[in-house]
Amino acid sequence: MKNLLLYYIKKRSLIVVIISILTLIFSMICTAVTKESFHNAANDSWMLRKTYLNLLTSIFITYALLIPIFEFSFKMNKRSIDLFYSLPLKKEKLYLTKFLLGLIELFIVFTVSFIFIVLHLVVITSKGNYNVNLIYYLYYYLIVLGFGSLLYSWVCFFFTKGNTIIDGIILTVLSFFVLQIIAGNVIIPLHNARIIDRNYPYLQLNPFDGLVQFTYYFDKSISASKINYIFNNSTIISIVIMTVLSISLIPLLFITNNLKKAEDTSDINNEWYTYKLLLPIYSICLYSLTNLSFYYLVIMAISSYIGYIIYNRSFKIKLIDLILLLSSNVIGFILYYINH
Repeated sequence: MKNLLLYYIKKRSLIVVIISILTLIFSMICTAVTKESFHNAANDSWMLRKTYLNLLTSIFITYALLIPIFEFSFKMNKRSIDLFYSLPLKKEKLYLTKFLLGLIELFIVFTVSFIFIVLHLVVITSKGNYNVNLIYYLYYYLIVLGFGSLLYSWVCFFFTKGNTIIDGIILTVLSFFVLQIIAGNVIIPLHNARIIDRNYPYLQLNPFDGLVQFTYYFDKSISASKINYIFNNSTIISIVIMTVLSISLIPLLFITNNLKKAEDTSDINNEWYTYKLLLPIYSICLYSLTNLSFYYLVIMAISSYIGYIIYNRSFKIKLIDLILLLSSNVIGFILYYINH
């Protein structure tokens, strides 16, 4: 496995360098067209207006979404999967190699832009009396690598559940918000029953929230903003839940793909935790969370049907899927009236 990983690192080095340079150029353009600071004449000090953390986080998230597609698309092609599975290497080690390779590429591309941004702001802030805490960039970097790795793991797991590239992308997108809408369906009845206050925020159960919340926190900390950002209970609970779930997906990535056969490539996905679970959940929950009208009923019914067409790759729906389609819409309709 070590030799294979080193081989791929050498083979991909030129591509990684090119992508890093292109991303660096993009970062340079962003800094060139942005006014970073303004002068406070009252006390003759300068304030940092832009920390570029939003830019850096966006770069990380973008590549965390794209790299798994690039690394694991081999399993969606019958020729390439036969070639990879013929290697004298266990499937778990093969997937671990690809997983680590993508993670290394992600860290390198992000780190190049991160170093540039930090050096750029060091030069800027050295020219005036700035009230900034640049040490928080180090804390931000470590947090992003940690929570960003969890996002990367999440995408790797759900993308590899697809038997085609399109399947993988659809399942990944569906996975991002499924826990969010489930949480919403739990919170609404608790609001209505006055068990919790109506102003209590929903749990932000998506793999992006940890990165977003910490980015906002460090942005205020670096610029020494007077706005004190405090993580509320909902945010803390959300981050803890998503961290535990994302970590648990790492071993499951290797276990589930070890059970998959090469013959499954390009076939309809029949695993219970993919389309068979996600489509009914979305059908049920989206009814409950939206104001009901005749037009919405029609849109929901059509959307549910389209979802099963995409899943079955045919306008003909199997009997079991038809039962799931009808029952999920009926349950969603009933839940709407219970919650409202």
